[in-house]
Amino acid sequence: MSYVQYTRDVQIKYKVTLEGWSLETLCKPADLPANVPLLQQIRDSLVSGQCFFRRLGASEYVAIKADYNARVASRQVKPRKKRSDAGKPRPRGRKHMFDTNDEQDTVSDGEDADGGGTDIAAGRAATKRPRLESGPVSTVVQVV
Repeated sequence: MSYVQYTRDVQIKYKVTLEGWSLETLCKPADLPANVPLLQQIRDSLVSGQCFFRRLGASEYVAIKADYNARVASRQVKPRKKRSDAGKPRPRGRKHMFDTNDEQDTVSDGEDADGGGTDIAAGRAATKRPRLESGPVSTVVQVV
């Protein structure tokens, strides 16, 4: 869960709020002091249902969003940075790092006696690797 940007990442995005948090401020459990009774108190409130997420009403959501936008405008909350490559097309999928020529799957000339090609130094695989066939996997359990 996002604790630092709780308002933006949880309340505004999912329209829920955390009810019954036993501490005065919302923080990551890792940031709490190594106080076992305090951690047990938080755990017990989560397990018992005293601490839970509640769906926000329409008026609550509008008020929280307006308050957050006002804090962003007054620079109390840093706005999220824009990606450095925003607006630029990004490649989809990955190609094999040795595939330099898609039309040529196997090497026809320059094969060695063992059938391997000599184009490995050029960055291409010598022959196309066979696919592994995946069939149904069965496990046998022997009861003694």
